[in-house]
Amino acid sequence: MCRSMHVVDGGGLYLYYGDYEYGTVLVANSTFAKNTAGGVGGCLYAEQIHRLALKDCSFTACRSETDGGAVYIANLAATQVQRTRFEGNRAVCFGGGIMQWGRSATVIDGCTFDGNSASEGGGVKIHANALHGLEGGVNITLLNSSFLRNSAANGGGVRLLGGNTTLDACRMEGNRAEIGGSVYYSIECAGSLDGPECKATSSLIIVDPTRIRNNTAAVLGGGVFIAAAHAPVDLRTLAAPVVANNTARVAGADVSIPPVSLLLAGPDGGPLTGVAVSVSRGALDQGLLPPFAAFCSDKAGGGVGGVGLVVKVAAAPPGAQAALLTGATAVTNATGWALFQHAKLRGRPGSYRLAVEAIELRALAAPAMSVALRGCLEGEVAARPRLDACEPCQRNTYALEPGAEACQTCMAGATCYGGSAVVPLPGHWRSSLGSAEVLACPNPSACRGNRSALYSCGPDGVCTGAGGPNAQCSRGYTGPLCGQCAPGYGAVAAPLHCAPCVAAAGARALLILALAALTVTVAYVSAAEWRDNRSGRNAPLPSDYLKLLVGHLQHLAIIYSLPLPWPNTITLPLRVLSSSTAGPGLSMALECALGPGIGADGGGGSGSFNNGGLPAPLQRILVYLLLPAGVFGLALGLQLAWRGVRWQLTLWRSGHACAARPLHVGAWLCDAAPITAVTTAYVLYPTLLRIGLGMFACVAADKRGGASAGRYWVHFMGQRCWEGWHKPWALGVGVSLTAVFVGVLPAALVALLRRHRTAITAGRPAIAARWGFLYHNYCPACVWWEAVAMLQTALLVGVAAIGHVTGPFIAALALSSALMAILMALVLVRPLRFAALQRLQVASHASALLVLQVSISFVDTPGGGGPAAPAVAAWQRAAGAVVMAVSAAVAAVMAIEAVRSAQLGALAARSLRSAASWLSGRTASLQSLLLHGVYTSKQQPPLEPLPTSH
Repeated sequence: MCRSMHVVDGGGLYLYYGDYEYGTVLVANSTFAKNTAGGVGGCLYAEQIHRLALKDCSFTACRSETDGGAVYIANLAATQVQRTRFEGNRAVCFGGGIMQWGRSATVIDGCTFDGNSASEGGGVKIHANALHGLEGGVNITLLNSSFLRNSAANGGGVRLLGGNTTLDACRMEGNRAEIGGSVYYSIECAGSLDGPECKATSSLIIVDPTRIRNNTAAVLGGGVFIAAAHAPVDLRTLAAPVVANNTARVAGADVSIPPVSLLLAGPDGGPLTGVAVSVSRGALDQGLLPPFAAFCSDKAGGGVGGVGLVVKVAAAPPGAQAALLTGATAVTNATGWALFQHAKLRGRPGSYRLAVEAIELRALAAPAMSVALRGCLEGEVAARPRLDACEPCQRNTYALEPGAEACQTCMAGATCYGGSAVVPLPGHWRSSLGSAEVLACPNPSACRGNRSALYSCGPDGVCTGAGGPNAQCSRGYTGPLCGQCAPGYGAVAAPLHCAPCVAAAGARALLILALAALTVTVAYVSAAEWRDNRSGRNAPLPSDYLKLLVGHLQHLAIIYSLPLPWPNTITLPLRVLSSSTAGPGLSMALECALGPGIGADGGGGSGSFNNGGLPAPLQRILVYLLLPAGVFGLALGLQLAWRGVRWQLTLWRSGHACAARPLHVGAWLCDAAPITAVTTAYVLYPTLLRIGLGMFACVAADKRGGASAGRYWVHFMGQRCWEGWHKPWALGVGVSLTAVFVGVLPAALVALLRRHRTAITAGRPAIAARWGFLYHNYCPACVWWEAVAMLQTALLVGVAAIGHVTGPFIAALALSSALMAILMALVLVRPLRFAALQRLQVASHASALLVLQVSISFVDTPGGGGPAAPAVAAWQRAAGAVVMAVSAAVAAVMAIEAVRSAQLGALAARSLRSAASWLSGRTASLQSLLLHGVYTSKQQPPLEPLPTSH
């Protein structure tokens, strides 16, 4: 800002009287050239005199370090300048030719201003206004004067501040400035610029034939710049031909008039004032405001260019710190529009009031708009609380709580793409967008569906169509952790492993075949035990080998129930075995056979409720609970029917009823029924125990309170544990079955054998005939080992039952450890009576242990396996084939030994000899009958009947 430096004033002439009411000075026919003032007035200084007249003078190349390059006038009553030339003068601050300050009535007539320069008013600057005590306006007249090639920052030719100014018959050409190339006019008033007192003291009148042409402004107003928005200027006089052919780089080539109104509008031009918009305060978009515009108009309704605008915070939420607003300045273009495209507001969440102000026009009413700053969203953290900024989380990090202090490292089993995007890896599952947990699926192969399925859900976690959590599941799976079979699918090895159902008729046929195989197995083993109990042989009996074979197959079925990614070389044979031994594989045939009665939507599958309203898992449990009674009855009836057939064959072979021994059905039932019941329990023991222990097998999901928070029953993942119907059934069925098969049955067996210990030791036939199958294959000191064998089986079933909770890797290790402990006990104690049985029992456990050890290699990680590479898959198939061949070999040896010990070859030879003898007898009788008939027909008298031999 320039200030007067009172060092040396008036380089050529210094005039000072001290009272502007007195004193008149006339300077005529004088020449001032190359005078310099360190203060004001490079050539002439006049202050506090009544009147100054300059006539026919010349001021050339004068210089002032402050104001008035040639002439400085202050506080005169009247000033008259006639026929005077000002050329090449320069002022650092104001008025290159003349600087007049104060209330002097001024007339400049017939003068020439050429090539003068200053910061304001290159030719003339007149500062005349009501602030200096005049009552009424100051009259300023510029008449018949020329302003040529002058330059300044503001007002290249003339800078006028206040006063009633008239330009009459003036010529203004070639002048240059940043604003107001030729004329820069503004006003100052003590009151409002729009008030009557201001209008009475200020005006601008330009009278034709004044010509303002070919002037240039770097910014605004090449010809005339009116800085006073409400100045009483007759705009009709500021038109061609008076003002024409001027240029301005920004706006107002001929005339630039300040706006009288400022409006806000949206990008479409519609009004924006008072419209609330919601913007982010996050670093991702830096609180970017929606684009909006401001329109400046003058009192004629046209757009006003070159007006600098700034957006300020007019009101903030209570308690909010000062907001940070950037990119909030703009300048109106030639049409009066200013577009704000990059304005950014950062601050506390809440409602703000933003006002748009004209930088240099404070009196212009500032329009405002409402802006709502949202808080941080999911995936954004308040890393810089002083600015209250929201920073988005980068890749491999995430944030689910809006505005958290820091981003979290991506959890195991997921890929984090930044923000709140957490995508589970194959083999893992996430319940919803808001869940902070990615869980390993108990069956990894079930969780290989659409990995980004959750992002078809809304921010509230509500999913529609295929975008829900179930879309993460592989085909055929649904529910939490993808642990439930979809409609049309059934469990194959365990409830968490599903396969497509066959047609309902085919499933029923498979179920009938499985039940028939189970019944025949129980009937045959029971019959063998009943016969062996009465044999009295001191050698391994067929029933002993059959018990080992059943136990061996049961162990394989238990191993198959583990949630492991089994290769097909193991899956196919064990699936058949599991179904024929009432293992988990039977459940698939059961579910698919029941069809719409058990599926949620028909066609089989582990649905939640059937048509009768009974939960499908309970139907399955009821079928399994009724299975022992049905198998017992069928097996007992099958044995009885076989005994009847054998009796009838004996009768037919002998030809007379007295030749066959009586059936004694009642006595046989007394001995066979307990044997059949115990055999049924022995064969179905793992299945029934699995039901009991399985009631307590639960898998946790969303421990931190997600959408699926809770523990789910692995046999039906649509049901939370200990809620609804699960609680009474777990307490009733689960506790009861576990207590019976783990506690009551082994204890009852031990008590029974201890009660008859003396008779067993003495080898009494009566005890052996009824209970011999329980202890015959054990040494006298270990007759109770059958109870231990039951507890061993219970241990294996228990470990397998919780395998879905611990994961496949831990379950396989635990089951291997249990089998190793059983094998060590078997080797150390040697409870079996016969060496052959001992060897086969050890081989059975060792082969099962081999299967488990190899199966651990099927698991890629402790959390569950992913898809195997081709080489790994080939290894799995080959290893599976080898271990199954070993197990099959052990089973084959047991079966062969059972056949050999039963002496079936000798029995078959005896049967053939009996059949041949019977056939020979029948042939001889037939021949006698034929001969008797022929002889009778030839003789008339009847012959005596042939004697019948008995």
